[in-house]
Amino acid sequence: MPLIAVLVVIHFLTNQALTSQFQRFQIERGRALAQGVVGILINYYQMRGDWEGVQVFFDSQGLNAVLQQRIGEGSFIVADEGGKVIVSADQAILGRVLAEEQLQEGLPIEVDDKKVGSFLVGPVADNFSPAEERFLASLNGSIWIIGAIGAVLGILLILLLYGQLAVFVRRFSQAADKIAGGALDHRIPVWSQDEIGQLAHTFNEMVAKLQVVQQLRSNMIADIAHELRTPLTVIRTNLEALTSGTLPASNETLCAVYKHTLLLSRLIDDLMELHLMEGGGLPLHLQEANLAELIQGIATHVKPSFENQGLRLTVRVPLDLPPVAVDVERLEQVLLNLLANAQHHTPNGGRIAIDVVRCNGETQIRVSDSGCGIPPQDLPYVFERFYRAESSSLIHNGTGLGLAIAKGLIEAHGGRICAESQLGQGATFTVSLPLAKNGQEL
Repeated sequence: MPLIAVLVVIHFLTNQALTSQFQRFQIERGRALAQGVVGILINYYQMRGDWEGVQVFFDSQGLNAVLQQRIGEGSFIVADEGGKVIVSADQAILGRVLAEEQLQEGLPIEVDDKKVGSFLVGPVADNFSPAEERFLASLNGSIWIIGAIGAVLGILLILLLYGQLAVFVRRFSQAADKIAGGALDHRIPVWSQDEIGQLAHTFNEMVAKLQVVQQLRSNMIADIAHELRTPLTVIRTNLEALTSGTLPASNETLCAVYKHTLLLSRLIDDLMELHLMEGGGLPLHLQEANLAELIQGIATHVKPSFENQGLRLTVRVPLDLPPVAVDVERLEQVLLNLLANAQHHTPNGGRIAIDVVRCNGETQIRVSDSGCGIPPQDLPYVFERFYRAESSSLIHNGTGLGLAIAKGLIEAHGGRICAESQLGQGATFTVSLPLAKNGQEL
């Protein structure tokens, strides 16, 4: 029903427009044909002084026949100065008074600069001739046929589009059900480049990201289980041996058990810290800090341990560094982690350096070592939690979360951390921190 109503309205408006334009065309055509007749009418009025007998004049002079021959079955009208129809091919409108806007469609008949009448050719009084009526009826019929064909084609097109959309919605629903069931490797076929195809492509990208997140989650759970299993196994084995009497309760045995409980505690603390950072709940107590004093204090703290291993520590910090807004304890935690990482990966007799420079409106702290370096295939993943490189030289007794925590802490300060390395030539970790702004809220 709505479609039929729309078609009726469209047909009505189109018919009105066509009728108006056809009427305008006939009037303009009539103006051109009326030029010669106007002169005859002027002569008649000058001779008679009025329009009396003009209809008889038209008939006696054969003007009716001449005009019908020239304009076919079209209509013509002669109106006096008051707009009253005094001559017409259609006897039914004789005596009718035409409106001013209708008279303006014709040619004025002027005698001594005075308008004494009007001559009009065409359907100015809405009196189309039979031929014109047949032409308009033919146009209307054609409009109905074209409209019906258009409606059928439109319905077919709608049905086609609906069928395609229904197929896509069904596939989309089936894919969503499979993904909800855990089949994250399922994808929707993309068979077009239109909006539907773009939606399918976006959906597939979303599922791919979910698959990556799920894989990372599974890997993380497996890594946590692995990290917890080792110290728990050692603790359980030692306790079983102690309770069975096969292992004496010596200080050395108890220290080994205690050492692994500390490792478990540190792992749990690191996991909690990572969780707080990812949730944005890790508080930072920012204050303006003097980096020269901070780094010199850290170097003094780690120097004895480095010397025991035969490592040489070099610190190069300009004394005129501008202050930075940091959480001092968290920055110390990051630097100590980087230094411990460098110590574990640098052989005896090697060197470790701390360099601080100002670059591009920020302060950079670089911790470099002369160790074995990081393989190129492992370099992009060194800040991933629990990441283990294939090279055994990269594995030490930490929790596997130190660099991931360092990255999270530095990013929480609005800075960034990156690693550079060439295999066999050591590694450099660079921490970039923004300078403290004047009047900054701390």
